[in-house]
Amino acid sequence: GLAAIRDELAASGQAPRAVMYLDAALAPNVAPTTMWNHLVEARDVLQDVGDAGLERALQEIEASIALIWSRGYGTEATPYPLPTLAPSE
Repeated sequence: GLAAIRDELAASGQAPRAVMYLDAALAPNVAPTTMWNHLVEARDVLQDVGDAGLERALQEIEASIALIWSRGYGTEATPYPLPTLAPSE
């Protein structure tokens, strides 16, 4: 799941910004649209890294984005707060 992906990315230290967005997406009581937005940001960060080793993480995040979207949530036009957690580098 997403928590496992977050943990793997955190352990690798490869994409701290993606970890930050995943932490925000997985926060308790997060609204579905907010979760969707954070997952989109995490996906974009991982795509920018461009490492083929991150393909499984990208697929998992894409599947979650699609699931949230299919339930009628998610829009890139929705304003959302950025996570305030600083990535640990």
